[in-house]
Amino acid sequence: MQGTTLRRTGVPVLFATLCLIALAITAGIVIYIFTSGSITICMGAFPESPERAMVHSFTMVTDTNGRITGLEIYAQNVGEMEITVNTIRIKDPAGNTIGVIDDLTTLLRPSKLTIISPLSLDELTGTFQAGNYYTINLISGKGAVFTSLTTKGN
Repeated sequence: MQGTTLRRTGVPVLFATLCLIALAITAGIVIYIFTSGSITICMGAFPESPERAMVHSFTMVTDTNGRITGLEIYAQNVGEMEITVNTIRIKDPAGNTIGVIDDLTTLLRPSKLTIISPLSLDELTGTFQAGNYYTINLISGKGAVFTSLTTKGN
């Protein structure tokens, strides 16, 4: 047995210690994030679900002479809470605001399609023509903005 030397193999002790410390810190952070989120949910600290609505389309209302006198907007509340729409903003194809109607108190009930009508076009600052594409923004009392995809007026 003379002349044989032992060769050290494996990971140095210092490196192994650092790896274990890093693993313990990482596990502690994960556990903290999990438990703090769970406690917040149990204590009801989250606000009520956000308002969610969709603007499906709109139709132009005309008089007997064919003159456009107003709009009917088809909107659906896809959330779980009632939404009160206070303002409607209409934008032309260039993105310019051509009309704002801000004296509304229209209620959108959950899972219901609502027709917001008739909306007078007296306050429009731009031209509003059938066949053009427009963007409709519904603004709730809580400040949420629901934007339609650019919709063609018919």
